[in-house]
Amino acid sequence: MKIKILFQGDSVTDAGRNREDFHYLGNGYPRYVAPALRERFPEDEFEFINLGMSGNRAEHLLARWKTDAVDINPDIISILIGVNDCWFFEDKEALMPEEYFEYCYRSILEDIKNKTHAKIIMLEPFLLDAPGLPKIHEDVERKKKIVYKLADEYADAFLKCQSIFDEASALCEKILTEHRDTLIGVAEYLLENESMDRETFDYYCEHGTFPEPKPAPAMQDDTIERPARKIARFDDPPTEDASAGMADEPDDGDKH
Repeated sequence: MKIKILFQGDSVTDAGRNREDFHYLGNGYPRYVAPALRERFPEDEFEFINLGMSGNRAEHLLARWKTDAVDINPDIISILIGVNDCWFFEDKEALMPEEYFEYCYRSILEDIKNKTHAKIIMLEPFLLDAPGLPKIHEDVERKKKIVYKLADEYADAFLKCQSIFDEASALCEKILTEHRDTLIGVAEYLLENESMDRETFDYYCEHGTFPEPKPAPAMQDDTIERPARKIARFDDPPTEDASAGMADEPDDGDKH
């Protein structure tokens, strides 16, 4: 039996998917989930569909929900939505009302529960550290509380994403800090040379200095071949071979 899995959400789900072929999963998490499931459950047949839409908020999802979710009638649906409901309103005085966000998200989940047999996987909206944007962080936290409540009511599985990205971000910062001098050296080299081959990079990481530049190969012009023999000039005296050849040739007076 074929298991139909639908991915829905915003740009994190969209991730460059093909609008003409919704089986092309783009470059986000659906692309990695699909082969992982096929490898883990080789006896099952899967159909993966990605209908994430970059820039979508919960209200956009609700507006296209019948066509892009209910009518597809998936066996499993994965939903990641909420961050655009926060940052989109950063430059405005009023943020997306929490009551409206909950209404839209709840309506989506109600439709799936009542009109399909799908299992629901909800993903926590997450935000990487964005210094200088405290209003967004505060609003994301408020929206998360709504998502937690809805997940308790509707989700068959709920994935907390924020802690995963926080740990990954902290690890990246640790690695970058520990190798700061190396990164600066590589950056300065690239500014001067535009590119770096693997051999040079490995040498620099091991020794802390760059290898001596290899001498440029000598230029050789192979476009003009050397003549095979000397070319006689008109004013050169004839050679013996040439004189002998001329002696053998009868002049016009000898021809009858």
